[in-house]
Amino acid sequence: MAARLPLAFLAISYGAGTGPAPDGPGGESRVRAAAAMLTDGSPRVLGSGNWVWLHGAEPCIVGPRPDGSFTAMLSRSPCPPALMSRLSGLLGKRQQDPLSISPAAAGILSGITPPFAVASCVGQDQPVIAATDLMGCRHLYWHQGNGWAAVSTSALALACCAAAEPDVRAIAVRAMLGFHLGTTSPFAGIQKLGPAGICSLTRGRVHIANYADPWPEPARPGSVAAPADLARRIAGLLQSCAARTVHEFPDAVIELSGGLDSRIQLAAIPPARRTGLHGITLDVAGTNDGSIARRLASLTGLDHRVLSVAPLADLTPARAWALVRQSAVRDDCSGNPVAHGVLDWAEERLGTQPRISGAGGEAARGFYYTSQRQHPQASDRLAGRLARWRLMTNEAVDAGCLGADLAPWARGVATSEVGRILTGYQRDWLTSTDEFYARERVVRWAGLRLSASSTERTVLSSMLHPDYMALAWACPPSLKRNSRLMAMVLSVLDADLAAIPLDSGDVPARLAAPTALDRARSCSVTGRKFVHKIHQRLASAGQPGVGQCALSSLVIEHWRSEPQLLSGLPATGLVDDGWLSRVLDGSCQADPATVGYVANLLVMTGKTAAGHIRGRQAEPDSGRGAWSGGSPSAARPADVPL
Repeated sequence: MAARLPLAFLAISYGAGTGPAPDGPGGESRVRAAAAMLTDGSPRVLGSGNWVWLHGAEPCIVGPRPDGSFTAMLSRSPCPPALMSRLSGLLGKRQQDPLSISPAAAGILSGITPPFAVASCVGQDQPVIAATDLMGCRHLYWHQGNGWAAVSTSALALACCAAAEPDVRAIAVRAMLGFHLGTTSPFAGIQKLGPAGICSLTRGRVHIANYADPWPEPARPGSVAAPADLARRIAGLLQSCAARTVHEFPDAVIELSGGLDSRIQLAAIPPARRTGLHGITLDVAGTNDGSIARRLASLTGLDHRVLSVAPLADLTPARAWALVRQSAVRDDCSGNPVAHGVLDWAEERLGTQPRISGAGGEAARGFYYTSQRQHPQASDRLAGRLARWRLMTNEAVDAGCLGADLAPWARGVATSEVGRILTGYQRDWLTSTDEFYARERVVRWAGLRLSASSTERTVLSSMLHPDYMALAWACPPSLKRNSRLMAMVLSVLDADLAAIPLDSGDVPARLAAPTALDRARSCSVTGRKFVHKIHQRLASAGQPGVGQCALSSLVIEHWRSEPQLLSGLPATGLVDDGWLSRVLDGSCQADPATVGYVANLLVMTGKTAAGHIRGRQAEPDSGRGAWSGGSPSAARPADVPL
């Protein structure tokens, strides 16, 4: 399985009594097929109906020890050995309520920069405990079945276990927005563990709780620091993180673009440590990222590499489809596998060194503020307008693909869900959009990608640090607008870097202390963005990222050469038959978001289909991996009739 991740986890728990039928939900055939998606290793039997499969090696996985206990990092933390020694044994100690973790464990988990997740068990006949980071950026999923329950790093594996049907409502929302909301997944009954989430699995039941309050009350106006003080505090935090990063990870690579967040990350690094630091930029014809990044690298002495995505067009159609299909599997059919396929292609050429990322930076610079005025509170009217003009533009699936009935229903469902979430915050309008960005967009869009990436390399995202998010939370909307606060932060960190224009044409130093002329220029940039959004809305056209158009065109070419691949899609009710016929005969083209949607459906139906399960049932036991303990049939406890 080329899409297997280096760190993966699946735990199944059964209650006493008659177990599921082998081919039924939770049955042996399905569980074995699901585990095979993640690892060739055999399960560990932990008593109390608990079975665990883990894929990984030390230092991320410690155990199993003679008493059956283990602790497993499910992401590559910046300090795995230290964290492992502190967390080992703190989760799930022998107490009446296994979810009542010690204050020490809760404190450790609350202070870890996302993405992060851990699984642990203190020994035989004890619950299996799993927890995710304070924001829930590291995706873990759970399912409660009839007499059985499961937790995993993979929603696709759980869907295989549960014979889960597509969750049409969740899929409709993702088709419009480009990401799922809340704790939903593409599969009915498969839920994501929420922010600061912890779950206990034992005797066929899963119990869910929070180890901390993930979203404390924002600072009140009277308690907010002066803008200059707030900028200095953020700059100091980022400098502290950067100094520690380059000391502990001298081989780290910084992702550099023409935008503000990556430049701030570069500026936070001590000047003496920038020379020779590796930097990378994805470049495509027609964008300024490459030229701006080269200028920044020349000024700071980076050992800089620009990777062009032009060679993507040279892939064979079959290879392009394999790349997109693999990406859909890695992301549990929850993202855009065309967009992530481009990134996967690039990652094959960039190596697995620790990566400094600017993910989360927009939490302090008003991601959804363009063309928005302040209002005392969020409303359905405001939410609906934001959904139509901003959220459902770049990543929305072509209405023709969904069909005359499903498309308007999907738009209505997505708009309703966005309104429910925004009004539920009970904040002023701009603060509500900030919360939506941090709780939904970062977690379910960026977090999805970070979940997979963090199993392959160490992700260094100081702008996801809990203290950074708290400071962003304390920033009033008036200071976030036009990225003023973060431009001030950049000016504090490095005035020379703040004087170089961004890819938008704005100069950070002018954004930080704008004159009347600077405000006029900023309004001009904002106006161009607004006009562009209007054009996108009226034309129903998204704005694909680098390399996506080339990759999606190749995938369509492959589908046209093997149309039988798509023959089962109309039966799902999620793709219009007439539109599909037009795509295959060449009279209609599909954009990257729509190609990604179709690719996800193909993987979903293939991975959870009964034929796939029956095929796995006949296969012999695979070789043993990090875990040993015999096959399920050979070592099955009497009270767990798999």
